[in-house]
Amino acid sequence: MARFALITIIMPVLFLTSCSAYDFASPSNGRIKAKDKQIFFFSDEENIDKETKYYDALLDIKQKYPKEVRQMKVYQTEQKNPLQNHTFPSLVVIDNNQVIVKINGFVKSKEEIVRPITKALSN
Repeated sequence: MARFALITIIMPVLFLTSCSAYDFASPSNGRIKAKDKQIFFFSDEENIDKETKYYDALLDIKQKYPKEVRQMKVYQTEQKNPLQNHTFPSLVVIDNNQVIVKINGFVKSKEEIVRPITKALSN
């Protein structure tokens, strides 16, 4: 009986208290509360070959903003995500509960990704 109480009461409490510092708002409003700018990458693992420009861009961005790229949240197509994004691939930067940059779908060059993302991270 004590083991059942441990599993049903204490384990969920421990799990919830060990969550990250990010406070996700209601998914229905598509807003996220984070203390710093946050990058989100939405990937389609079935079409990963079409995402090479995104990966190349992220490598360039990582050189100047390693912390932000290291803390980037990655979501696959089958995962529910706090932004309710349904376009893959996509890169989104959030600051003060606002989407400040969103790049999605096909791009001609990695510079179409690098320029707006680095500008958003530098402000």
